[in-house]
Amino acid sequence: MGQQRFDKIKRFLHFNDNSEVYQRKATLVEDDIEPDLGVGGNIVLRLISTLPEKMNYKIYFDNWFSGLKLMSLLKIKGFPCIGTLNKARLKGCPLLKDSEMKKRERGTSDSGLTFIPALL
Repeated sequence: MGQQRFDKIKRFLHFNDNSEVYQRKATLVEDDIEPDLGVGGNIVLRLISTLPEKMNYKIYFDNWFSGLKLMSLLKIKGFPCIGTLNKARLKGCPLLKDSEMKKRERGTSDSGLTFIPALL
């Protein structure tokens, strides 16, 4: 990647914490206040723990960190978020099958709703 391309991408990077190193113990919840959301979800919660709630900070993450429970908890805390979801984490959300999506035009999207039980 060239320096100019890197500089263009870097403009959109707003939050990064390289001090968080993955360790197996990261799956543990440090207090009983938050639900255990797995390694990725717990890391996101720890990284945003210093941000004030309901100040419209937007959280972006990829499918390794995302999950419906995490997204629901962030909404409750006042953090709008967006991320890709792994198929295994959809919890029965009715979406088009891969074979059906492949038949459609590039850029096609699908959406659906699912119920997430209370977290706390």
